[in-house]
Amino acid sequence: MEQRFIVISSDGYEINTEQFTTYDKAYDYMSYEYRKLKPKLHLEEYKELSYLSDYKALLYRNGLDVYCWSICRVVV
Repeated sequence: MEQRFIVISSDGYEINTEQFTTYDKAYDYMSYEYRKLKPKLHLEEYKELSYLSDYKALLYRNGLDVYCWSICRVVV
């Protein structure tokens, strides 16, 4: 059996998926997207609500947008 790691993400309007062969590649993608969208001046109240963990991420972008990511392991 082979395993894949799928990053499921949403910006509140669309649901997107990206498939990877390893957890590390999936996590690198998720953390890159999180850091890319994170505002340089992240207001404290939104910074407290945002997080990047091993399998999930949630980003409140200063009240403008909310982004979420989740990594799922799939056996094929």
